[in-house]
Amino acid sequence: YTALNTLSLHDALPIYIVGVVQYGKKAEVLFNDDGHILSAQVGQRIGKEGYLIEKVTKNSVTLQGYKAGQCEQTTSTIMRF
Repeated sequence: YTALNTLSLHDALPIYIVGVVQYGKKAEVLFNDDGHILSAQVGQRIGKEGYLIEKVTKNSVTLQGYKAGQCEQTTSTIMRF
């Protein structure tokens, strides 16, 4: 059983997530990288910005981004669909 869920694009992120493929307890994020559809799992980084995939469920993806500066900052973004 494979479920494909389409995500809404999140205006604040320059990453275009196409969907999630879930098989059993594992899930992969499908994203558009310059016209190519690629897949990634939790723990991998995506996009030229290097967003870390923290969590993937059948209806959300949690990404962690880094902001360089005097103090390195991390931000988590949850994309729900």
